[in-house]
Amino acid sequence: PRKARATHRNASRKRLADAPASGEDHDGVVPWDHAFFHPGGLSVTTDTRIEDWDSYSAGLRERGKEFSALHPELMKGFGALNRGASTTKHIDAKTREFIALAVAVTTKCQGCIDAHARKAKAAGATKEEIVEALGVAIALNAGAALTYSFHVLDALEGTGQG
Repeated sequence: PRKARATHRNASRKRLADAPASGEDHDGVVPWDHAFFHPGGLSVTTDTRIEDWDSYSAGLRERGKEFSALHPELMKGFGALNRGASTTKHIDAKTREFIALAVAVTTKCQGCIDAHARKAKAAGATKEEIVEALGVAIALNAGAALTYSFHVLDALEGTGQG
């Protein structure tokens, strides 16, 4: 497995090295470190659509077991963090899952999308409610792009530069 991962990693690096210069089309290839933990070691592209979420989820669980065996203390800490974040006194489970899905989308975490879509459904969230919550994530991403665009103006004017 280690050799296969190294081969996959090197092939991914080569694809990126052979890719056009920055700003040009890179055929959707994601750097190897983003594809490395993908179930089955397959290359992940920006246009990859997960057709079978159950298989994807099962693959993530298998990778999680492997990762846990390699770094058990980290996984214990991650589990404790998740349990702590799941213990809420002032918001209900459905609201928590709306927040989790919005963050999952903005961070482009497919595993998070999988887990929290299931949890939102179990908490009674409707597709319409979830789409409204995702609208907030979409608007905030647009807002972030707008406010960071202001930094470009600052850079062009040389302001804020020591």
